[in-house]
Amino acid sequence: MNSQSRAAFGSYLAHIQENRDFYRWALVTRGSQRAVNAATSVYIEGISAGLAKSSENGKSTRELQRRAAYLAGAMTGVIRQWLSDDPAESAAELSVWLWRELTVAKE
Repeated sequence: MNSQSRAAFGSYLAHIQENRDFYRWALVTRGSQRAVNAATSVYIEGISAGLAKSSENGKSTRELQRRAAYLAGAMTGVIRQWLSDDPAESAAELSVWLWRELTVAKE
């Protein structure tokens, strides 16, 4: 995944941080499983697109989708935990850590 993807990811987390009360409500305190599933589905799509462009593109569609689902579930969990933390680290700090986890977690 390239630097443009990384910048977009950082911007996305900054958006969540700027709208923390809403996202905390939607995904943690008052949200529904439907909201969590919708967020996870968006993450799966984005991660799948990134994997298809990466060195993993030689794998079968099923393998890529499975890997994307695995990483998206982890990402959802981390974001929900981050929204629960008080005080929470900055979006920039989380972006560095989560990007590394998402891009290094390979075989």
